[in-house]
Amino acid sequence: MSQGKRKLARIGGVVALCGALGAGGAYVGSAASPSSSSAAAGKAKRGGQHAGQRRGSRGALKRAVHAEAVVPTQGGKFVTVTVDRGVVEKVEGSQLTLREGTRQASYKTVTLDVPSDAVVRINRQPGKLSDVKAGQRAMVVHGAKKTRVVVRDARNGSKG
Repeated sequence: MSQGKRKLARIGGVVALCGALGAGGAYVGSAASPSSSSAAAGKAKRGGQHAGQRRGSRGALKRAVHAEAVVPTQGGKFVTVTVDRGVVEKVEGSQLTLREGTRQASYKTVTLDVPSDAVVRINRQPGKLSDVKAGQRAMVVHGAKKTRVVVRDARNGSKG
């Protein structure tokens, strides 16, 4: 298999992981609950769930603030992919500090070293780590050879 095809296969694996974690669109989970009690009651009746719960492990992964996955690569090797998601506290040089958790509770604050060759996207546009500001929501996907930082502005009215 050529070098280009192997690289594409690895990128495809990371993209698949991101998709499984809900990277497309709502990559920073905001636990939106129904606004009316009748909608909540309807959800509770369907599938025997409590209002606001999501089905299966995929729903839990969409809201994950930290995840680690071991992914097989071509040639029988394995790589570890780490995902961290939260609100940007600060950016200093190549370090990004995130507060992981929900709007109501913090899980922990982590400081991540972001390599200089990391791919940074801010509101779906190419950017640099130095363009990232406190208060924005971010997801950092760190693979064996590549790091991707996806940032978006906080929603209006959010507390962070």
